Amino acid sequence: MANLKKKLNNLPQKPGCYLFKHSREIIYVGKAKNLKKRVASYFSKKTSHKPIMVNKITNLEYIITSSEKEALFLEVNLIKKHQPKYNVTLKGGQKFVYIKITQEDFPRLTVTRHKIKDKARYFGPYLSAKNAKSVLKTLRKIIPFRICRRLPKKPCLIYHLGYCPAPCDNKISKKEYQKNIKKIIKFLRGNLEEVLSQLKKEMLKFSQEQKFEAAGKIRDKIYGLENIIERQKIVYPQDINQDIISLSGTKQKAVNIFIIRKGKITGKKNFILKNTENQKNKDILYSFINQYYSEISEKPKAVITSEKISDQKILEKVYGFKIKKAQRGKKFHLVKLGRINAKEFLKNISIKDKTRQEKKKLLKKLKIKLNLPQIPQRIEAYDISNIQGISPVGSMIVFEKGKSKKSDYRKFKIKTVKGINDPAMINEILSRRLKNKNWPKPDLIIIDGGRAQLNAALKVLKKINKKIPIISLAKRLEEIYQPDKKRTLILKKDSPLLYLLQNIRDEAHRFAINYFRKKHQKKNYRSLLDEIPGLGPKTKKKLLQKFGSVKKMRQAKKKNIAKLIGSHKTNILLKYL
Repeated sequence: MANLKKKLNNLPQKPGCYLFKHSREIIYVGKAKNLKKRVASYFSKKTSHKPIMVNKITNLEYIITSSEKEALFLEVNLIKKHQPKYNVTLKGGQKFVYIKITQEDFPRLTVTRHKIKDKARYFGPYLSAKNAKSVLKTLRKIIPFRICRRLPKKPCLIYHLGYCPAPCDNKISKKEYQKNIKKIIKFLRGNLEEVLSQLKKEMLKFSQEQKFEAAGKIRDKIYGLENIIERQKIVYPQDINQDIISLSGTKQKAVNIFIIRKGKITGKKNFILKNTENQKNKDILYSFINQYYSEISEKPKAVITSEKISDQKILEKVYGFKIKKAQRGKKFHLVKLGRINAKEFLKNISIKDKTRQEKKKLLKKLKIKLNLPQIPQRIEAYDISNIQGISPVGSMIVFEKGKSKKSDYRKFKIKTVKGINDPAMINEILSRRLKNKNWPKPDLIIIDGGRAQLNAALKVLKKINKKIPIISLAKRLEEIYQPDKKRTLILKKDSPLLYLLQNIRDEAHRFAINYFRKKHQKKNYRSLLDEIPGLGPKTKKKLLQKFGSVKKMRQAKKKNIAKLIGSHKTNILLKYL
């Protein structure tokens, strides 16, 4: 303590950042216009700061900066780096997601969590990659763009679907592509009407030049954009660019942001904040605004808040926008609406947390019931699907922490087994799966079937000398077969454990069935076309790419088929269909 008092007495009266420590751990980071005055206020008898935190301070460090503005930027970086226990931060120190437009002759659009100084343009942030990808999915239907890392030698499937203008094959000039990029930038900034106006001018131009096909394509894009604009709620008649920030919650706090561009709500974001206990709302909002806007390149002209905030002037100076507390009118209405949204977001998070805890308890019970060495955080389930040994396939599905992880699902085409032999097929797919040493090791394997299927799987584990807990679940009586146990385990029909195992087994079955249907259907299409003389592989491929199925070929007009493969081959095809 003597060392701490000495440091307090010797603090400079200059701007900078201070770091409070408990032993070696940094527990709080702050910024100050005057380090000596600001830090001394924590140890004053009249202090309004957290007494729990102050009592834990055993040491401190400080960094002098040339201005309070510089201290503010440094504070953000230090909080991100150290994630101190008592600083208000975004939950989990989450990384923002951005839409990135690269700096190339033909820029590509991608979703990234890493914002670097590479001359690229970044738009966002978005709270999740799913949201950012959804924006790109909508956008590419209106204004196609490139997504590939390297330009391929020939147009890919994305071009044929109409989502890329194929600069790789000179289908679009650099000048035209750059025009599209400018429209995309306007779209991402929320200037939808401006993009709509440009598209209407282009449609009119093509129509006047009697290029009706090109005009029709632009017309479809206009309809898509008009639908987006129609869904947006009009807030102001003027072209106002604002963010409406509302804070809600008691023990746990959440923030809702309504993004208003050109007088319309173009987006909504919610954030959970941590370390907000015993903190004043004005300090919480200051911390949030400082962290959030340090990540954003496209800033609003004004920020409307539900509360007054600390250090308002320095934030306005640094980020270049005005900050106002909503008092009345539309702004106040939107702040109230934002509070409702933030409250609902907290409620949903609470439900998810509760569900997560229930799944955790369930997995602990499963460990005890099946006498497993550890809680089965990763469960893999396997199933076989075929009809009388025809087109056999296998599936592997994964549940992590009681929740399906679809990115780890795998399909297996049976290669070595002929005829009806499910146990041998289980042996094959499990052998192939366990050869992949880079895949995470499961804590439990579930096989769909009875004793025979379980024994086939056990042979694989014995052969490669691996000890992985394994069971099989038979559908008829919902019996659980376990290695080295003659009697099967039968759980009560209303048991949550049985429901969990059934859910996992049924998901493996669903995934296998879907793969089998697609494979069998594809085989049927191709086998029928294979029986038609005079149709080569290229012609069959063209037909399947264009129509997708034999049924649709039958329904198609003769002239449309003839355009694709010629009148002679069309006559042959229709004769057999």
